Amino acid sequence: MMELVKQTVLYTVSIAFLTGLLLTSITGSARSVKILLAALTTLAVVGLVIGLIISRGLLIYLLFQVIALMIGLYFVVIIGAVCGGGVYALLNKRQIGKQLGEAELAGYMPLAEFCAREGIDEERATVRLTSSFYAGGRYNGNWYVHRNELTDK
Repeated sequence: MMELVKQTVLYTVSIAFLTGLLLTSITGSARSVKILLAALTTLAVVGLVIGLIISRGLLIYLLFQVIALMIGLYFVVIIGAVCGGGVYALLNKRQIGKQLGEAELAGYMPLAEFCAREGIDEERATVRLTSSFYAGGRYNGNWYVHRNELTDK
């Protein structure tokens, strides 16, 4: 009997976690998880009311345990959703630095030339490029900075 309870709890928690994980990793939004939790709450309330009617009020003694169980399952769904958000972020990670084409190079200057004109070191400029502080990108493995980034001195 305890083996059946253990298996049921394991499957229920696994399904709750995977539901949150899949919803968020596919959609990238917590809105679907909110809708799921609202639907589960509605089903639980309806089930508890029906259970109270059928048991002629005896279910009231287990009401707090059922509510605690539902809250625990909600937390498992939310933990799965957080993990799914991380999966979504990894799958949709934007590439550092825009890939430039040969036709676009006319509006850009090499990083070394930009650093010489601005009087900053290349490492600092590269960090600014990768953090999107400067508009620029890469072409054939070399960094280029947009000419609009030059300050008027």
